[in-house]
Amino acid sequence: MPQKFFLGLLLCFTCSTISFAQQNEKYREVDTFVKTFPINPHNLADLKVLQREIHQKFHQEDELVRAAYVWIASNIIYDCEGYLRDYAIRNPGLYEVSGVIATHKSICAGYATLFKNFCDEFGIECEIVDGFATGIGVDIKKVDPAHLGTNHAWNVVKVDDKWKLIDVTWGSGYVDDDCKTATLRLNEKYFYTEPGAFIKSHFPEDTARQLLFPAFTPQRFVDSIRARVRADSIAAIADSISAREDSIAAARFDRPDSVIRRRVGETIRFYFNTRDSLNTILVTTYHGNNALTYEYPLTPYDSGYFYDYRVTQPGRYKIEVYSIYDTHQDNVTYEGRLFQSYLLRAEPRKKVQAIAPPKKSSAK
Repeated sequence: MPQKFFLGLLLCFTCSTISFAQQNEKYREVDTFVKTFPINPHNLADLKVLQREIHQKFHQEDELVRAAYVWIASNIIYDCEGYLRDYAIRNPGLYEVSGVIATHKSICAGYATLFKNFCDEFGIECEIVDGFATGIGVDIKKVDPAHLGTNHAWNVVKVDDKWKLIDVTWGSGYVDDDCKTATLRLNEKYFYTEPGAFIKSHFPEDTARQLLFPAFTPQRFVDSIRARVRADSIAAIADSISAREDSIAAARFDRPDSVIRRRVGETIRFYFNTRDSLNTILVTTYHGNNALTYEYPLTPYDSGYFYDYRVTQPGRYKIEVYSIYDTHQDNVTYEGRLFQSYLLRAEPRKKVQAIAPPKKSSAK
């Protein structure tokens, strides 16, 4: 059975702070309007009609951006033939707005251009971002941080004075492993993707468009995508091991890319055995649809540094640990070191049997 990839997606993740169910409810009216609009544009005149009707119906920037994303992702299918035959080079007009609307097919450049066209019509600031992405045809093991050539395009859009990330190409469905067949299916993951999640697969030419501080360096980006592949493999293995083997996995908790088991309230100590100068640890936890990144000071000891991480909530988590030397100066990009990833299985606190107070003896 052919393997399916979300358009360019080799790492399945999402770090949206709003669950998809909540997001769908929030935009229910917008989504229904664009999905049921009676005109399906195949020329620029009809496209203008669609955009005008959307703008008359909705007035909030958030709603207008959502309408653009949903309409494009629900109507424009990925052009596998164009991708394989380099149509973008041989006939670039195919991926201008008129060409995309006429064929209802595109590659990333056309998706990003069409999305910007919607935003321009709505008076919303939007930019096309060029960069590298871990998409179809990319072998993660061979990615070289010194040669992250541009192979993808996406958007940043300014909504209520805040820049947000969108990849409507990846939001439009998936292709099979050799990009012979594309399937059109709206994917919520790439609408307002959190920067900390987006950087796991997208590295822009302009590092400011990461929307992160400190920005990822090329080396840190490559380290992170490789670590996620390892972590995903470990998670799959961890899900398959039997209870009899649990003790073997638990015995390896102190090694990178291993499974850690703790109860809520217990502590994990991360060691960094190095002579390098470090002072800060970045800890990112992934749980369900959420990702949180925090910075903590490292504690020096004889052979390097350590940090004690306290488990606060039960559940299954992926933890990524990255250590840096932070000079606490503005506009500095840091070269981090010692990237490690773990799978954490956090169990609830142990229940302690309450001891009943002694009964009072009745007076006689």
